[in-house]
Amino acid sequence: MAVRLVGEAFEIRPLSEEEQPVGRTEATIWEFYVRGLRPGRQTLTVTVYMRLSVSGHEDVRLNVPALERTIRVRVAPLYAGRSFVQQNWKWMIGTAIAVGAMGSGVAAWLKL
Repeated sequence: MAVRLVGEAFEIRPLSEEEQPVGRTEATIWEFYVRGLRPGRQTLTVTVYMRLSVSGHEDVRLNVPALERTIRVRVAPLYAGRSFVQQNWKWMIGTAIAVGAMGSGVAAWLKL
């Protein structure tokens, strides 16, 4: 079997192999790292792929959407601010330099 976890507003990294054999006596575990990227109601979908073997025929792979859930994602304001700065620091520095240059130009113009 194989298991895939998807969601548009999430960073999702598999921590285990997507495709794993399923035994009769031991549990098979799929693990994922999941981080919400946007606040609000978001959907996570787990899809299970099953490979069936029938003697004398090629393996058949079935795609079964096993579980779909809407969850509520909350983002802490401090984390949101820190993420914004980390993603946009170049733009912020460029803007600050431009505003500073414009301010000194206006100050020089007003002295005339």
